[in-house]
Amino acid sequence: MDHDFYWGFSDFWWLIFPLFWMVAVMARLWSRHTRANRALDIIKSYADQGKEPPPELLKNLQGGTDGYCGWGGGWRYSTERRLHRAFVFTALAIAFGVLTFWNYDDGSRWHHHGLVIPMAIFAALAFSNFLSLLLMPRILPPYDKDGRNQ
Repeated sequence: MDHDFYWGFSDFWWLIFPLFWMVAVMARLWSRHTRANRALDIIKSYADQGKEPPPELLKNLQGGTDGYCGWGGGWRYSTERRLHRAFVFTALAIAFGVLTFWNYDDGSRWHHHGLVIPMAIFAALAFSNFLSLLLMPRILPPYDKDGRNQ
């Protein structure tokens, strides 16, 4: 295989990942845009009829969601999202650790010590996500079982 495309792809295969990320972000932004346009069309139809639009529709249009940390973080800073990231980064750190220190028995003394860097990065990201879970502010419900304010 002496084709230029083959050598170009074999040298720059890693560009698939940032390109996929860019396409995913563009799709998410387009989805948010079309959802906002649909909500605006519904609000226009309510205004044409002289009715008040439902508050859920206005909250959705303003970007508000339920189940966030209480200070506008949304899903990005929720407890579930941080826990998910912590477990994913832990699994990736373990996988790179196994790839780094596994004895392949292939007769060579060369091991994959270059994979120590991604293993350390994923371990640090996992540690930081677990630490942020421990240190994030807890938003308590405003009332206890008896209905008294806490």
